[in-house]
Parts: sequence; structure tokens; C-alpha cells
Amino acid sequence: MKRRWWIVCILIWSISITACSNKTDLDQEMIQFDNNNEMLTQEEALDRLMTLPQIKAIVEAGKEIEIKEIHEPTEEEPIWEIVIAEKGSKVKQVYILNAFTGELLENSIGHNQDEDIEDLKADMSDTLVWVFENWQSFHYTNYDPTRLGLAFDLNFRLAYIFNNYDENVQQVEQQKITSEVKILEIKDIGMAFDEEEHTMHAQLRMIAQYQQQINGEKLVELVEVLLFSKNHLDNEEGWQITNVDMYETAQSSRNFEKLFLGFKK
Repeated sequence: MKRRWWIVCILIWSISITACSNKTDLDQEMIQFDNNNEMLTQEEALDRLMTLPQIKAIVEAGKEIEIKEIHEPTEEEPIWEIVIAEKGSKVKQVYILNAFTGELLENSIGHNQDEDIEDLKADMSDTLVWVFENWQSFHYTNYDPTRLGLAFDLNFRLAYIFNNYDENVQQVEQQKITSEVKILEIKDIGMAFDEEEHTMHAQLRMIAQYQQQINGEKLVELVEVLLFSKNHLDNEEGWQITNVDMYETAQSSRNFEKLFLGFKK
């Protein structure tokens, strides 16, 4: 296998996570000062927030809203900044209101909190390790390459699974292939945020141990796995695998060429 993807991967890993939503310096002329009026109280500001169409839509959909942060107004910066999230979601929405009128001045989505990134990394690696191991571990009597509903759509070798489903299953049955795969080590984790699509993209480079039996021959091999995935933060689909590359390791024997990896090499 050629390692043409390897250079691409190194470039992607070098991408640093940037802030997804930075607080904008608000034009003070947007806020009409009136010495006869007082700033809204926190309770009043929250009441105004709940009347916004965006918030009403979330509530009407049966979802619960959690208040994550509240920043009070000052004379220098007369705004209420309220950070919310739907219950169970890691996506934080920032609402900035005029401190006097409650008018919505700005609404943005923030994904740049350190704890959020670390949580996303942990969730991503745990999920994808489980999916990969369960996809690649099977017995010829119950082999089904599509059972996990994986979102393989970018790599022609993985698309082969779905375009040649019957042929794939027949090969496993005829050769009586059994496979047990365990991730031994995660070498690298890379993540990048697509602000326009509100999507996290991630890469895992891992070392997996393959134990297979093919036509009665037992194979034990270490395989380097390069796994790409995405998570659209505005929906509930979670992490989806989009691409997989596999390579023999430096210590590998020639057994790598004999392994069944779920697609034609």
C-alpha cells in the first residue's frame, strides 16, 4: 500500500484548534443610553432571553435548556452575556443582550472551551476505538460488514464493502475467516473545527493487533490504522467514520498481505 495519505495526515495533525466563536467588540453606538432607565436585572434578562424565537424553538421541540454562564453588564460594557446549552449537548450558544432593552445584539456558537475539546477528544477516541474493534472482530457465521451503520463514503476501498456486499460475505464464509482485533495503542489524535458547518473533524493513528484464522491458517499481526471521522455538532449523530487506511508496521511480517481487512487491498 502506498503511503500517500501519510503526508496529508501529518499536515492535518499540525492544525491547531482555533476559537470557534470569539466575543465581538460591540459598537457602543448600538446601545442607546437613557439615564432615566435602569439596566435589566438578571431575572429580567433571562425572561427576555426565553422570549427569543431561537429559544422558543428549542423549548417547543421538547428540549431542556441549561444556563452555563452569565456575565453581568457594566457601565463600560452595558450588555448581558448569557451562555446556554441544550441538556446533554456540548455545544454552547452565546447570547448578548442590550442591558437596557433586552434586544438581541449577537448570537454565536462557541466550541473553544478547553474542557469541551478534551471531552470531545475523549468521546471521539472511545467511540471510534469501540466501533473499529467491533467492525473488524467477527466470526464467519455472523459476518455483516454493515451492521454498525458506519458512514464510509470517501474511500473507494471502503465503498467496495457496500458495492460488493454479497461477494464480501461469501469470501468470509468460504474461507471460514474469524477475526479478533484489539487496539493496543493510540499514537496520535488530531482535531480541527469547521466553523461554517459546525463540524469537528478528527484523526486517530493507532496500532491494532489482528488475530485471524483464514482457511485454517492462524495469523497474528500488528497493523497501523489511520482513521478519519467527523461529528456534526448541531445534530445527534455523534462521531462517524469517514475514511480508514491501514498499513503494515515496521516490525511486521509478510502476514499483513494475508489479512482480511474488510476490503480488497
